Amino acid sequence: MANIMYQFRMNDLTSKLNISEDNLKESQIAFNEINAIYLNHLNGSNEININHKKNTSADYKFNEERSKRILLQKEVYEYQGRNSAELNKLNSEVEKLQSEITKKQPSTSSKVYLKKNTLPRQIQSPMFERKIYNINPFLDKNNILQ
Repeated sequence: MANIMYQFRMNDLTSKLNISEDNLKESQIAFNEINAIYLNHLNGSNEININHKKNTSADYKFNEERSKRILLQKEVYEYQGRNSAELNKLNSEVEKLQSEITKKQPSTSSKVYLKKNTLPRQIQSPMFERKIYNINPFLDKNNILQ
C-alpha cells in the first residue's frame, strides 16, 4: 500500500515537473519574441536616425516599448527563477521518495540471507578446530627453559 502511495506521489511530482519545464520553455519563447520585436524596433529607430528624421511620437513609442521590454524581461527572469526553484524542489522530493522506496523494500537476495545465517568458512573447517584444541594455554616450565 505504501509503495502505491509513493508511486502516486512520484507520478504527481513528475507531472508537476513536466508542467514547470513546459512553462519555462514557453517563457523563454515569449522572451525571445519580445527581444526580436525590440531589436526590429531598434533597427527601425537606427534607420530613422540615419535618415535624420526625428519624430517625437516614434521616440515616445520606442521609449515606451523599451520600458515594456525591460519590465517583461524582469518578469521573465523572476518567472524563470521561480520555475527553476520549483524544479529543484520537485527533483529533490522525487529523489527522497526514491530513496525511501529503496529503504522500505526488503532485500530478496538469497546470498544476503545465507551470509547472515552462516559462520565463516574458517570456523567451519576441521583444520581450524584441530588448531584450537591443540593449543595448550598452560605452558610447561621445562619446555620454556629449553
